Amino acid sequence: MTSPLRTCCTQITDALLEHLDFLPGQHVMFSVDHRFGHVIITPDRSYTVAGRPMTETEISQRNSLIPD
Repeated sequence: MTSPLRTCCTQITDALLEHLDFLPGQHVMFSVDHRFGHVIITPDRSYTVAGRPMTETEISQRNSLIPD
């Protein structure tokens, strides 16, 4: 069962991403620059993990993830 806090945070995150012209369900890539403290959010068109293409198994696992 999903906690109310997690649901609230998910709704806030979805609203913020939608405000930045990302659509619900769209794959995004988060990059973090620890040196300068930047978080970069871009569309994830290539479905990559650490710069390498995802395998078919990883893509199917990614699409079937269920939040805690």
